[in-house]
Amino acid sequence: MQGLTTEVGLVWALSHDAVEYLPEGSNGGTVFSSLGAIGGGTTASNNSVFVTGSHSGWNNSGDLYVGYSGAGNSLTIADGGAVYNASGDIGYDTGASSNSVTVTGSNSVWNNNGD
Repeated sequence: MQGLTTEVGLVWALSHDAVEYLPEGSNGGTVFSSLGAIGGGTTASNNSVFVTGSHSGWNNSGDLYVGYSGAGNSLTIADGGAVYNASGDIGYDTGASSNSVTVTGSNSVWNNNGD
């Protein structure tokens, strides 16, 4: 899967070239998962996930990968959104280049409580 950009109000998990819809994650929704990956496979590139709005969250009990193997993937946490995970990796494998995380706006947070 290449070039997927989520619309405001949706959170998608992209893993191993597959797309899985997660429930509402904007302006009050919280998504719970055991693992998060945006751009999981080597061909999973240029995907974007947005967690925006007060009380919006993505809570991973495990790790979160932004560009596990894919390139050009991004996570944006904005306007009070929050993402929690054990460990957070930006560009995990050798081919995972140009991946990014942006945290912007008042009360927005990315909390890595693992290694």
